[in-house]
Amino acid sequence: MYEILLKTLYDYDADIVQCALYRITENNIILPKYYSGTVEQFDVTSALEEFIRKRKFNNNIFNKIYKKDLIQGNEYPVDVYSGDVVFNYKIFARAQKLVSIEIPKYYYVKRKESIVGSLAYLEKMDGFYVYLGRLEFIYKNFPSLSNLALERFYKYLIKIYIKIKENEYIDKDKKKRNLIKNYITTNYRSLMSNPLINRKHKVLLKILNINFELGYYLRYFYIKLRSVIQKSN
Repeated sequence: MYEILLKTLYDYDADIVQCALYRITENNIILPKYYSGTVEQFDVTSALEEFIRKRKFNNNIFNKIYKKDLIQGNEYPVDVYSGDVVFNYKIFARAQKLVSIEIPKYYYVKRKESIVGSLAYLEKMDGFYVYLGRLEFIYKNFPSLSNLALERFYKYLIKIYIKIKENEYIDKDKKKRNLIKNYITTNYRSLMSNPLINRKHKVLLKILNINFELGYYLRYFYIKLRSVIQKSN
């Protein structure tokens, strides 16, 4: 894998190169996904857009190589869940050319007992601060991506709020839920004026702004109903 990444780095005079990866379940089933086999080049803004959307670039560091001078002064954060997100958006911002190889060369095994598969990220709320930090970084340095970064942060907040409600023992004092509520209600106008947040979510935002718990239950049951319908099909 690294031989291909390194060769591509030199061939394209790139700063960062990433290959695709296989996602493997605990039962050794490779999750199906189409890989085009193409090699694509990106400037920093388009690469960050793909990174925020989790399309051509993902959060992982193990399927990438970076030029050394990009990393100096930007060490990987210690004891931070989603540290790869922090590391990557700061390193991406220093690059000029990034390359994505749509050929899987890394095997990523998903395990329920791993930290990634646990609720550890909710216990310290690292993800909240990591993605908020990314949003503020984008606001300051890449304003053309601000709407996208805000839309993704909002959807992340809704997702983890539901997850916390399903596991209330990790938030007995409700501080985590209140943190999310306060962000959404405080930034209500910015969220409502964001052109990337669709009409369905803007209706949800209006309900959340009036009665957050009601909005939560409506979203929760919508997700559950959609899941049942998809399984029946």
